[in-house]
Amino acid sequence: MLQAWHRSYDAMLEELEETSLFFLMEQMLDGMSGEIMNVSRLAGEGVLKSSVLDADLFVTVARSLLAGTLISSPLKQADRVAATLQAIKSESLVECFDLFGNPRTVDFSQFKVRGHYENSIRLERYFKAVMWLGRTDLRVAGPPFEDCRGRFHEPYERELGTAVVLYHLLQRSGQFQNWFQAEQVVQAFVGWTDSMNFGHLGGLLAGAGYQELTAIKDVAALQRLQKLINSSKLGVQHIKSDYFVAPLGPERLALPRSFTVFGQRFVLDSWALAKAVYDDILWVADGRTNEVVRRVPSALDVAFAALGNSQVVPELVRRIGDSAAKSSLDHSVRFRDGMPFQHNLEAVRRVIDAQSEPIWRSTLYAGWLDTLRQLSSPTVDARYPEAMRTKAWAMKTLNTQLASWTELRHDTILYAKQSYTPPGQCSYPDGFVEPRPEFWSRLDRLALDAARLIARLPVPQQATVTIQTRLEFGGQEKQVNLASVKDNQVRFLEYFAGHANRLRLLAEKELRQERLNVDDIRYLDQLIQSTRFNGAGGPRRYDGWYTRMFYQNALVPDPDFYLSDGAQKYDALVADVHTDLPSIVHGDPGGVLHQATAGAHLLVLAVDHGSEKMIYAGPVFSHYEFEVVGPPKRLSDREWKFKLFEAGLGEHPGFEPNPADGPEWKLPSHPEWTREYLAPSPDRLAKP
Repeated sequence: MLQAWHRSYDAMLEELEETSLFFLMEQMLDGMSGEIMNVSRLAGEGVLKSSVLDADLFVTVARSLLAGTLISSPLKQADRVAATLQAIKSESLVECFDLFGNPRTVDFSQFKVRGHYENSIRLERYFKAVMWLGRTDLRVAGPPFEDCRGRFHEPYERELGTAVVLYHLLQRSGQFQNWFQAEQVVQAFVGWTDSMNFGHLGGLLAGAGYQELTAIKDVAALQRLQKLINSSKLGVQHIKSDYFVAPLGPERLALPRSFTVFGQRFVLDSWALAKAVYDDILWVADGRTNEVVRRVPSALDVAFAALGNSQVVPELVRRIGDSAAKSSLDHSVRFRDGMPFQHNLEAVRRVIDAQSEPIWRSTLYAGWLDTLRQLSSPTVDARYPEAMRTKAWAMKTLNTQLASWTELRHDTILYAKQSYTPPGQCSYPDGFVEPRPEFWSRLDRLALDAARLIARLPVPQQATVTIQTRLEFGGQEKQVNLASVKDNQVRFLEYFAGHANRLRLLAEKELRQERLNVDDIRYLDQLIQSTRFNGAGGPRRYDGWYTRMFYQNALVPDPDFYLSDGAQKYDALVADVHTDLPSIVHGDPGGVLHQATAGAHLLVLAVDHGSEKMIYAGPVFSHYEFEVVGPPKRLSDREWKFKLFEAGLGEHPGFEPNPADGPEWKLPSHPEWTREYLAPSPDRLAKP
């Protein structure tokens, strides 16, 4: 069911991006560009002259990325635009890049297209444009910070001026509503921006009496706005997600106040990772407060702090106490283990555990995390089968949580703000439903909350749009009615919720040790295909209820759905979740932490029914964690699938990477703790 949820969430988001968000962004950016000449005349030679040029650069780069070709700058800044697009094309960490009249180190590796954005040319262009809108921030206020040249300075008034100019371009073009509609969609699916946005900035300008651009007459006006920002919570960033130099000693890095046009979102698990690495960890030893140089976090940090799983404590303790870690040749071990950070992890756990129900139900992202948290409750009392009271089962559950979390980060790779470290004839047996009523109940609620949130989203004024089917289906043009997209998603989510609730009822029966009745057994028998005859012989038919738990979006033609996106799809995927920037001071070459899934494992489970035992088998997630060491390099799904194919662990992805284009990395092994329950087949003993 979690696999079906991931695939449906991903398909619905992809559909909204193709049918609505792309066009909203296109109209917004084109409208803003159309006002640049007028705003330039208003600003004249005044304090906002350079800011208007920067706004022109910002909008033109975004339009070029969305169009997939170089678009002319209204203010004739072809060289600046071309240089920026070339840096984006490099997909690498660029030191001291002149962006808004001041140098900053920019991680352009984030523009590597990955996730479902590889499915069509339009999605590739949308990914790059929104990555620009989401990560290219304007540092408008806040404390002094050290730039890439080693110089300390206050945030520049020029960048605040650029934010003000962008706001007026949006308002004068009448595009605020389009921006707000797009914001509502991503807010419902993922969350709120970890920065100031147009709505916040508009309130600030109105409160200060600067509704008109001409009211900003001098630097003093911008400095007054900076003071107002600093005296409020506007623009506060909770997640380090860019290149900043951490200060020496116990003083921690204070981030500047930030404005973004369509900023990346605050998510609890990314915040947990950010708090579990340098320079957020302080430790008192011999009467001195020192920074703990833990530069690489782990999925186990997320399991404990964000998912509330206490079964990982022994492994975390082992890692913290590993005195040999400092001399390890494994980059992850050397910069992750043998250091105290348990106090930070416990503090983060307390904060996340204290979140109220409205927080968990406010976004689909938070609801997904909350649903996974329900699997952390212990299964040790007599109501549960003996197999579920073992450590092996606890580790299997941990693996399920981390694999589903990996899928969540994969699906939201564009929007979730990533943490950085600075620098024959047979008959069916009775089925078995994992007896976790609280999990099934929360999954039911998650689907209903999703239906409610999507039903509230406005339908763009343009009722019908022309899209292209995915590249693998020929990229054919297709007319799509936007109102029907919303209706289809709501109906599907209500269907999904109904089955989650049915599984909850079966789980409650199992905990009461009641036998399943005829209707229950028939329901489980029809999981994959209808059982209109005795036995399972004959050709396979995908007409069971589970096969309809995968949402079919408008980009996939009907005849191809079950092979491409339905229950039969091979769905290995990878997501980068944390960036450790290279640090010469710490002897750290840097790296990007990835989480991945591959083919499903077969779980064989003995369940006691009174004095009897029955054997059940079914698929469970696989999960991998690994680093690509060195300057930031990120993997796409196609690159991950090809590596699995080379190892004999998956099908050919229809793509072969150029070795010169990608990073060097090895296929990881399964985590050590999976040995509690995972037994490799004889022909895979030497493989992960």
